[in-house]
Amino acid sequence: MYTRLVDTCLEQQLLDAKRLHQVSGFGGFVSAQELQAGFAAKGASVTDALLGIKEAALRMAAAYLQAGGAFEEADALNGRALNVAGEAVQ
Repeated sequence: MYTRLVDTCLEQQLLDAKRLHQVSGFGGFVSAQELQAGFAAKGASVTDALLGIKEAALRMAAAYLQAGGAFEEADALNGRALNVAGEAVQ
């Protein structure tokens, strides 16, 4: 369930959110540039939130697998979660 959320839903939402980092068309006035910067920051916040959800979902899936004794699969999902955490830092 959690990996399906990551693979089918969150990946596309992350791609869409990353496009929000580059906004344009606000004009040349200082207030317009400030508004543009604010919207770009909101896009970055959305991406950070989605990355946090993705990491949590992968860790939950790993926990269920580990509880069921599927340790290798759990390790693989924990590795994916660590990669997501690394994305959030960049």
